[in-house]
Amino acid sequence: MVEAAEAGSRFEIISRDVPNLESCAAVLEAARMMEGVSVTGAYNGHFIFVTEDQITSATSMSAARIRVFEAEDRAEVQAGLKALIAQQAAQQQQQAERALP
Repeated sequence: MVEAAEAGSRFEIISRDVPNLESCAAVLEAARMMEGVSVTGAYNGHFIFVTEDQITSATSMSAARIRVFEAEDRAEVQAGLKALIAQQAAQQQQQAERALP
């Protein structure tokens, strides 16, 4: 679920066949970084809450939340995601330039 105050919440599948909760949290972190808003997702009976400050998980929306990544690990995940996002943007730019006459 992507939460945007002005647009309301929306539900969408952003990835399938994710191997574990940590990988799902990383996918949701990428969505948060690209959308610029907090993201809430679910994986195998656990909710995952991704905010600018932290990534946590709980068995229900109101249950106690447990941190998925410590700060150092999250910084490493973010660095990898930034590199992937930049690579994708460069590929899109190249494709757009090739499409020009």
